[in-house]
Amino acid sequence: MNGPVVATDEGVARLVGILKQATPEQKDMIRDVIGESGIIKKKRRRGSTQDARMFVTRFGDAVHPEGFEVAPPSNIYDKGPAAVRLWRMRREDHMSTSQADIDAMVMAAKE
Repeated sequence: MNGPVVATDEGVARLVGILKQATPEQKDMIRDVIGESGIIKKKRRRGSTQDARMFVTRFGDAVHPEGFEVAPPSNIYDKGPAAVRLWRMRREDHMSTSQADIDAMVMAAKE
């Protein structure tokens, strides 16, 4: 062959047709070969919640400076000081800090 090969519209259309008919395994093989050549990047796997949990288990949790205190969400502040106190107490005890739980406890405290 002399000179570079130029893709024609007809040739590309045929190739696309072949790729559309390929099995998932064949597509993975093609993706691996094309990805290694640098023509097309490999499909990136998205992380999951399970991946995040595994990472924390293996490498530890977030590190904060001494004296760091997590602030309650703004919707807890909107409910008043009693809700903020309950949120902080429940968080320190590693209990649920869901909005529904806090709402129920604030209502019970008012009765």
